[in-house]
Amino acid sequence: MRIRFREKTAFEAARCMESSGELHNPGQGWYHVYTFRAKPDGGRPVEEEAWLDESCRQEQLALVLILIGDYRACEIPKEALLHIGQILEFFRRNGKEMILRFVYDNEGKGMEREPLTVSMVKRHMEQIGGAIRPYMEDILVLQGIFVGNWGEMHGSKFLGRDSMCDLMNTLYRSTEGRCFLAVRTPAQWRTVADGSAEPGLEERLGLPVRFGNDANAAAWGEYKAGGGREDSFVMMTIGTGIGGGVILNGRLWDGVNGAAAEFGHMTIRYDGVPCTCGRTGCFEAYASATALIRQARERMAADRDTLLWKLCGEPDRVEARTVFEGAAAGDKACRALLDTYTTYLAEGTANIINLFQPAVLCVGGGVSRAGEALLAPLREKTARRIYSQNAKQNTQIILAQLDNDAGIIGAALLEP
Repeated sequence: MRIRFREKTAFEAARCMESSGELHNPGQGWYHVYTFRAKPDGGRPVEEEAWLDESCRQEQLALVLILIGDYRACEIPKEALLHIGQILEFFRRNGKEMILRFVYDNEGKGMEREPLTVSMVKRHMEQIGGAIRPYMEDILVLQGIFVGNWGEMHGSKFLGRDSMCDLMNTLYRSTEGRCFLAVRTPAQWRTVADGSAEPGLEERLGLPVRFGNDANAAAWGEYKAGGGREDSFVMMTIGTGIGGGVILNGRLWDGVNGAAAEFGHMTIRYDGVPCTCGRTGCFEAYASATALIRQARERMAADRDTLLWKLCGEPDRVEARTVFEGAAAGDKACRALLDTYTTYLAEGTANIINLFQPAVLCVGGGVSRAGEALLAPLREKTARRIYSQNAKQNTQIILAQLDNDAGIIGAALLEP
C-alpha cells in the first residue's frame, strides 16, 4: 500500500535509476539495503558504516534500515537521534533517494524485541519524526510502522485496530503528513480503512484509498499491461521474500481479508529453517533471494576455493546475482548451489500450479533478472513435479515483462 498524506495523489512514479551493470543486484531486488544501528558506533564515521560499493554509486535509490531495538525500554537519546541525522545526511550527500525503515527487530523476533507498550512506540515515532523532517525531500517512502518481525508487522503485539490507528496517526503527525507510508501486510490495515473503523482511513486522510500488497499489485499490472494475456493467471515474485498474485476469471483474487497468495509462507519442509513470519520451513526461507544469499554464505564458510570469494571478496557482500555469475563461469560450488536452489523453487512452484492450474505462471522480482539461467531449470524440474504432467496442455512459465513498474502500474489500476 502506498498513500500520499499531504497531496491528493494516490500513486506517483518513483524517480529511480538502476545501475548499468548487467543482471544488476537481483539479490536485494532493484536497490541495495544498508543496515545501521541508531546507537552510535563508538565515533566511527558514517562514511565507513555506509560504504558504497562501486556498483552502487550510480543508483539513485537505497533502502536504509535503522535498528532502534537498543531503546525498546527508554526514549531514544539525543546522540542516537543525531546519528540518525548523520546517516540520512550521508545518503543525501551521495544523491540517493531513500526507502526508510525503522525497526526494533532484524532477526524475526518482533514481539520480544519491540517495546512493551504502544505509548513507547509512539514516543519513538515522535522523536524520529523530528529527526527525519529535514530530509523529507530525500525520503521516497517511510516503510512500515516500526513493529513486528523486521518492522513488517508480522508477529507484533500491536496488530489490533485501535493500536494500529493510534500508531498510524502518531506517525502522520510526527512527519507532518509530508511523506508516503508503505506497509507490507494489508490484511490488518483493512480493519483501519473499512467502514467499521471509527473513523475510517479515507475520512482521516481525505483521500480515496485502495488496498493491495506489492505482489498482488504487480500481478494485476502484469495481467493488465504485461505478460498476462490469460484470465487464469498467477504471478510469483522472488526477491527478499516470495510473494504472489492470482487472477481468476479476469479478477484479482485477494481473499477474505486481502492477504491471499502469500506463497512465500507455504511450508515445504515442516521441520525446516525458521522464517521471519515465526513458522519454520516456509517456501521463501528456501527459495527467496535472501535464502540463496544465506546458502551462498554457508558454502563460502565451508569452501575457501569457490569462485564466490573472488567475485565478492567476503560473505557480507554476496548477492543472488553473484551465484549466477559464478555458475556461468563454471564454478562447481555455484552450480551446486543453483541446482539445490532451483529444486526448492520448483517444489513450491509445482504446489502453486497443482493448486490453481493457471494457463500462465509469471515469474517476477529481482531474481527473475537471471532470465533463462533461472527459468530453464525451473521449468524442467517443475514439469516433473506437477500432477498434470501428461496433460495435453500445461501451465506456461514465463518471465514478467514490466520489471519494477509492475507494482506501480497495477496499484494505479486497482479497482474499488
